[in-house]
Amino acid sequence: MSLPICPIFVVEGLDDVYVYATVEDAQLALEPWWVKQKEGVVYDAEGRLLQLKAGDINVTISLGEASPTHADELESVLR
Repeated sequence: MSLPICPIFVVEGLDDVYVYATVEDAQLALEPWWVKQKEGVVYDAEGRLLQLKAGDINVTISLGEASPTHADELESVLR
C-alpha cells in the first residue's frame, strides 16, 4: 500500500495554503466540519489528491489516487 508523500498541502479557497510536515499533523489540524462541508482539497507533495474522511471528532487522510494526476493543479496553486 502506498502512502502520501510529505509535506501535505491543504488548500482552502484561492489563496489559503497550509503545509504540514506529516499526514498526522494535517489530520490533527483539520476539523471534521471542514471535511464534511468540502471547504478545500488536500494534496501530497507529488500532486496526488488525498481522500479525507471525517469522523465525529477526527479526520483521516489517505491516498485518493495512485498517480499524481493533480500535480498541475497543485503547482498552479503554489505559484
